Amino acid sequence: MAPLLFWRDLALVLLVLEAFVIDLGAAVVLYFVLTRLRRAQVWIGPRLRLAARYARRSRVVFRRAMTATAAPFVGLQATAAGLRRVLAALGERRA
Repeated sequence: MAPLLFWRDLALVLLVLEAFVIDLGAAVVLYFVLTRLRRAQVWIGPRLRLAARYARRSRVVFRRAMTATAAPFVGLQATAAGLRRVLAALGERRA
């Protein structure tokens, strides 16, 4: 019985050691990823802010252009709808 207890304890120690080594490898990989990520944030931060600024500017320009392009058609449609409503009201009165 005593030899089995020894092998059980040895297997448990090896299992703990294996788990530690696997986790240590993952921790090292995670450390290097995080250090590179910090460098990438320093590098990409100003570029993302610049891209956001250009996106805001282009959104304003596109909104102005679309408003200028669509405004006459929207006005004509609103006028036609108002005329239809008036004509329908006049037609109901005649009947």
